[in-house]
Amino acid sequence: MKPSKLKSNLVRLFNECEPVLIVGEPGLGKTDVVEQACGETDHDLIVFHPVVDDPTNYKGLPCESEGNAVFLPYAQLKRLIETDKPTVAFFDDLGQATQSVQGALMQLFLSRKVNEHKISDHVVFCAATNSRKDRAGVKGLIKPLLSRFTTIVRAEVSVDDWCTWAGNNDMPPELIAFIRFRPELLMKFDPSHVDSTGEDLVNQPCPRTVAACGRLLNYGIQDYEVLTGCVGESFSAELIGFLKIVRGLGDLPRKIANGNDENCPAQPDTLYALCGALAHMSGETSGGQHLSWINISKWARKRLPEEFQVLLLKDVESRHQDKIFNTTEFVEWSSALHNHMNNE
Repeated sequence: MKPSKLKSNLVRLFNECEPVLIVGEPGLGKTDVVEQACGETDHDLIVFHPVVDDPTNYKGLPCESEGNAVFLPYAQLKRLIETDKPTVAFFDDLGQATQSVQGALMQLFLSRKVNEHKISDHVVFCAATNSRKDRAGVKGLIKPLLSRFTTIVRAEVSVDDWCTWAGNNDMPPELIAFIRFRPELLMKFDPSHVDSTGEDLVNQPCPRTVAACGRLLNYGIQDYEVLTGCVGESFSAELIGFLKIVRGLGDLPRKIANGNDENCPAQPDTLYALCGALAHMSGETSGGQHLSWINISKWARKRLPEEFQVLLLKDVESRHQDKIFNTTEFVEWSSALHNHMNNE
């Protein structure tokens, strides 16, 4: 299930207080999607890390009160008991937790109690885990705990969703264009991967590491060894080559944004780089007018191949929808490409 669809389903499940388990490879952004869903539903988010917990953490602190032996819940559990606001209790990396910790969670998930203390009716449980095949230290979930989730959903990578997220989170436009050009490189997780020297302590491309690569590019870091340490050899080598193509565009994107009727490049890699630059410029305003967007849209409809028009319009919409959504150019162009975009 791609992140945007996962988020919309989490919103429904959270609102109905139904527990859900999310399964997916490392670095997919499972936790980020949970955070986004909580933002849409206005749920508080309390994150638990059962992999570092002891079974007794879910029992509370034994103490004496008025001649009786009682257990006082720790801080996070106390919040689950006392909250009067919609709250998601999120158990991250649940599959890496020991079986004894998983067993201690069974009462919490099914009976919604911590000993004699009842969990608030405002709380919904959610958890995330990798699979055994990911070699991430997952030993599985005990069946009595697994069956306490209403549903188990598998998270998957989505290039469109990642590019939309990237456009709204200050990722460099050239990186977004590169992922559009080489979408298969967004997720290349292989638990048995080794690099050209035989080293297995290496990073691989996934949404998490590609986002980290974006931060490095924003810092002005384009050193091959540093980028390789972030996303691996193949990704960094291709990215550096793509960055050379971006630099080779020169002032072509600016000329188009200024209204010049320039010829369209023929090479696909150059077109991807150009579309990335144009999407970035489309949000510019001058005197309160969207002149760059108007000029870019006119040029693209005349010069760009249709598949690249779709790509450009998608990226412009995801980054600058609030600015250009009601413009004549956007309405007419999106209407003309409606059928093509729905088939993507």
